[in-house]
Amino acid sequence: PELGEDSPPLLLWTNGHFSMGGTEVLSWPTNGETTTALFRWEWNRPLQIRYVHARDFPGEAAGPLAYTEVTVPALAGLCSKQL
Repeated sequence: PELGEDSPPLLLWTNGHFSMGGTEVLSWPTNGETTTALFRWEWNRPLQIRYVHARDFPGEAAGPLAYTEVTVPALAGLCSKQL
C-alpha cells in the first residue's frame, strides 16, 4: 500500500528482540494526527525504538532516513509513549 499523510508511523527497529518475537510493542494505534504506542518492557536495560512518520518517509530514491528514537526505561512494565 502507498503511504499517505494520514498513515501511522512506521516502526523501523527496536533493541528488544531477544526472542525475535517482537512482543515488546503491544499496540500502535493512530487517532487523527496522534499515535500512542503501548509497550511491555520488563528487562533490566532500556528499550530503544526507532520509527519514522509516514509523511517524512522519503521513498526509495532518497538518501539516509531521518528517524526518531524514543526510549522506554528499564523495568518499565506497561508503558505508553506518544509518537
